[in-house]
Amino acid sequence: MKLNLHIKLDGNENLDLNVIGIKKDNVYKYKENNINVVLTINSDNICMNRTCSDYDIKLIFNKNDTTLSSYTIFGGKKEFFLNTKTTKLNVLKKKVEIEYILEGNSFKYRLEEVWFINFLVKK
Repeated sequence: MKLNLHIKLDGNENLDLNVIGIKKDNVYKYKENNINVVLTINSDNICMNRTCSDYDIKLIFNKNDTTLSSYTIFGGKKEFFLNTKTTKLNVLKKKVEIEYILEGNSFKYRLEEVWFINFLVKK
């Protein structure tokens, strides 16, 4: 199902945008500028995969837990592992909120399903 999504990320880079995405079962897919994002909501964690022509990052979020995420740079085929501590994880019917610390840097991520209704009024 196609949806309007509001994406907000606060951290090293701040992002606030509306995109058209797809939701099927427990998976959201959308494009954030030139980055393809897949957010998979599982019963015990959330996985976020961010891929572009330069890199692929797989973040794993477990509430109140530290996980090992991976970051692969395509040019030199280098892979790094990143400590990801999840401090907040909320999954609601039409909203996902994640607060996490990635290698010492704090981030807040929010995905929200939004609907815009436009009315055409003739004068």
